[in-house]
Amino acid sequence: MTLTTAQINELLGIKESYKASDRLMEILFDSKEKRESLFKAFLEIEPNLDYDWFHVYFQDEHADRKLKKQDFTPRGITDLLVGLAGASDTYFEATAGTGGIVIQHWWQSPFCYYCVEELSDRAFPFLLFNLAIRNINGTAYHGDSLTQEWENVYELTIGEQFSDITRRGAL
Repeated sequence: MTLTTAQINELLGIKESYKASDRLMEILFDSKEKRESLFKAFLEIEPNLDYDWFHVYFQDEHADRKLKKQDFTPRGITDLLVGLAGASDTYFEATAGTGGIVIQHWWQSPFCYYCVEELSDRAFPFLLFNLAIRNINGTAYHGDSLTQEWENVYELTIGEQFSDITRRGAL
């Protein structure tokens, strides 16, 4: 089942989608209990973790397709890329978006170390959510992959059910 815009907004406690990114970051760093409660609420509606739940939501509601050329990789292309890359102990992606390709790779190699980068203030909270709800171990860089200027760096460590997230600050 695909999560609808209305369901996502309701789970985040917002009425308008433009507030989603900020609200998601608030919840992710409010408390572990609130974060994990949100994860469980999402999983009650959609327990399937093998795809990016936010693909359609983000592209329709948040992507800046004209100025930033934000388009999302179709599932067929994602599957092809992951198949070509194969299994590995580490994974790196410079423009991870909300995490569609990362998720597909994780589905094949759940125990590798993930290093992802994303510039967009709107996409990054969804990426962090997608990593943490899947209990992924890795580092998420929020900033510019080309200049290596980072707004924040986040460490994700494997938890009991979901990743613990530690904000390391700007580099």
